[in-house]
Amino acid sequence: MRSTYSPDDTRRKAQTRRTWSDAEVRTLCALYQSMLTAQRSAEPFIKAPAVRACAASLGRTKGSVEAKLMNLSACQRDLGRDYVAGYKPLPSYAKSMLPIVRSEIV
Repeated sequence: MRSTYSPDDTRRKAQTRRTWSDAEVRTLCALYQSMLTAQRSAEPFIKAPAVRACAASLGRTKGSVEAKLMNLSACQRDLGRDYVAGYKPLPSYAKSMLPIVRSEIV
């Protein structure tokens, strides 16, 4: 079977990417904080519906929101804080997120 992939697919995907605004990062920090609070108090928290709702409200994909949550875990790790167990820290992230994470997540 022939592949339906074309180089144009990659260009189209790259063109649809957009930078995360500070307001979007703050929205994700609020979601992350609720997950972290539940984790600290050993309360059950079902992430999938919350992530889907957040993605829809931001006009982002579920995958992009989950990747950004892993970026938040990386920030938390680098700040010497605990992070949400279900979101393993990614190896790199935009360092411009650190001041927002430092002030929004406790």
